[in-house]
Amino acid sequence: MQRHVRERFKALADTVGQRGGQALASVLILGATAIAPEPRYLGYALVVLAIGWVATLVGLKPYYLERFKRQLRDGAVDTEVGVPDLDLPAFVMMVEALSAADDAEVVAALDMFEAYGKADKVPALILYHPSRVVVLRAFEMFARCERQDVQRLTDRLLEHDDAEIRSAALRVLAGTRPDEALLRRFFDEDKSPSVRSTALVAMMSCGFCDEDEAQQSLRGMLDRDCGFTRIALARALRHLPTKQFSWLGLALARFSEPALALEVARSMGAAPHEDYIPALIEMLSHREARNAAREALIAHGPKVLRKLRDKLQFVERGTFVRDHCNQWTSALGSWIPHGT
Repeated sequence: MQRHVRERFKALADTVGQRGGQALASVLILGATAIAPEPRYLGYALVVLAIGWVATLVGLKPYYLERFKRQLRDGAVDTEVGVPDLDLPAFVMMVEALSAADDAEVVAALDMFEAYGKADKVPALILYHPSRVVVLRAFEMFARCERQDVQRLTDRLLEHDDAEIRSAALRVLAGTRPDEALLRRFFDEDKSPSVRSTALVAMMSCGFCDEDEAQQSLRGMLDRDCGFTRIALARALRHLPTKQFSWLGLALARFSEPALALEVARSMGAAPHEDYIPALIEMLSHREARNAAREALIAHGPKVLRKLRDKLQFVERGTFVRDHCNQWTSALGSWIPHGT
């Protein structure tokens, strides 16, 4: 069930079910008082109601577990809402889902482990899963877990054939056990732009290189006429201090490459900066990056509305960008506080 649908029906259930049940119970109590039966009959009625309540809970449990399993199988579990306490059958089902043949089910199980705060219960051997999607999601989750078993397996995956997996492994080690010599070796010797950019960002965050050295290295990578290098820089953008390195995002946004525009928009949304807003507005005309640009604009908050209104003064009427500016000025104006 979609989140907005669930929230709408939950509000209805809370209003009608809870308040309606209280009203019905009050009517029954008044009726019982008016009839004035013997106390033992009231006791019998309470026992029958209690038995019915327990039977309802027991009967609903298989349906709840089946629905939970179906959502894991479909990869449709919504982890952005509050979750109740995890019971043992559901936990066992999540562990079983880690061995599923469908990658979406495994990723959904990992999402649930993280949502429940049980990431430390996920076996580290998930990093040897044959699917790169699963391994990258596991690395993202383990980045906040200082587990020795994870670190041992991460060391081995630094030599993986997949550059994205090497990058993820390097990112985890830099966050848990920083090693300047290791990071510089990957920055100097690895052939993958993704790994080299990851190593550079890690050296900066660990204090192994100053801002001037990082600026020079980034400009050197940007000047290379290589699409893979630019995409790697776009993905690394979200991990850089936006105040000092917003110029990199603006420089990458000038290239008219659809795949690059998508990655730039995603990073701009993950690390918002006011300088990015005009570039994101321009990205609304790119079909591939349009949705990511919308989400990034929302992430920038109230300041977006002012920029959109300014943009409308300079864009010709009837153009695609102007249409989107009009739509978003109207939409954002409904939730941005007055006076901002």
